[in-house]
Amino acid sequence: MKAIRLLVLTTFFLFPVCFLHAQYLEDSPTPKQRIFYGGNFGMNFGTVTVLDISPEIGYRITNRLSAGLGATYIYYRDNVSDEVFNIWGLRQFASFTLIKDFSNILPFGTETGGLLLYGELNSMNLYNSFLNPSEPGRYWVVSPLAGPAYQLRIGARSYMLIMLLYNFNETTRSPLDNPVFRITLQF
Repeated sequence: MKAIRLLVLTTFFLFPVCFLHAQYLEDSPTPKQRIFYGGNFGMNFGTVTVLDISPEIGYRITNRLSAGLGATYIYYRDNVSDEVFNIWGLRQFASFTLIKDFSNILPFGTETGGLLLYGELNSMNLYNSFLNPSEPGRYWVVSPLAGPAYQLRIGARSYMLIMLLYNFNETTRSPLDNPVFRITLQF
């Protein structure tokens, strides 16, 4: 099973690289125009309080291939047990645009968004007590994530990505359960 997962991940990340020679840049953007930033923000209040701040910065290598880095900070508080956890981490991501605009394929008439393949290597640092209250210290969890993303233009250089990702390292020690649903804004 691990061999199949490794093969899928390797294929996902190498497939776009094989076709770089066939891609072109639209309107010859400057290096500064190729840089994008964004991220996601989440919060939950109630019995459990969660605050998630995840900024990112990336570079549009071609009109179809992008890559970047991001950081994550999650504040987690269980109001019943009065436990507080600070989870932080880094992530590397890449996306490859399969369909730039569905309106070029389907007769909708207006720009309807596109389809991307998205991959991410998510590294998170957690307290051992997050899963086992009697165990002190911290540990790292590295989770490769991959899946489709729907890209919707919301401005001249702004997009919303709606992603449905699979965690290839879903274990009892991982804070990310399958499927991973995420909405990200990019500017």
